Amino acid sequence: MTAAKGTPFVSPAASKTLTYFGGPVLTNTYVVPAYWNSSVSYQSNLNGLFSAGKLPAPTAHAYYPVHFNAGVSVSDTGGAKSCVTWCAHHGTYTRNGVNVNYGIIPDQGGSCSGGCGSNAQRFNNLTSVASHELVEATTDPAVGLATTYAPPLVWYNKTYGEIGDICNAQQATITVGAASYVVQTEWSNASNACKVVR
Repeated sequence: MTAAKGTPFVSPAASKTLTYFGGPVLTNTYVVPAYWNSSVSYQSNLNGLFSAGKLPAPTAHAYYPVHFNAGVSVSDTGGAKSCVTWCAHHGTYTRNGVNVNYGIIPDQGGSCSGGCGSNAQRFNNLTSVASHELVEATTDPAVGLATTYAPPLVWYNKTYGEIGDICNAQQATITVGAASYVVQTEWSNASNACKVVR
């Protein structure tokens, strides 16, 4: 089994229903955004979407989206590069027996512009890919550790990938406090459609 890193071309007739494979989901998720350096664009705006604070010790419920500044290229463990093969991704590694759930969120300017979201505003495409990874990290946190269609895999579609991959680049707007953010819709088995997740 290979974890999806984007949306593959598949027959429109393929079922988009997610299958539950028995792995653990994140409950009461604690989001701790981390910034590669102090020049990360939109840092204060992103804190409003997630939360602000110091990096606590890893727990089974924490998710660490790491935001990179413009011009930084990130390669995944397979050598695929950000803004060339993928717009953002999430993964897991184990430290002291605890799964550490993280996201890699490149700045959506530069080589990501136009290919990682359809919104005219760069920040809106950034929140879209960040929300895609947040929901996938919650509903399928250990996808990168799975080697078969079994635990630790959780919610997954063998053709389309994870909950966000099915709805890739389909954007909507949510309100958090007094601010509005562009997010990506996520697949709903119950509705058989892409929906806004709150």
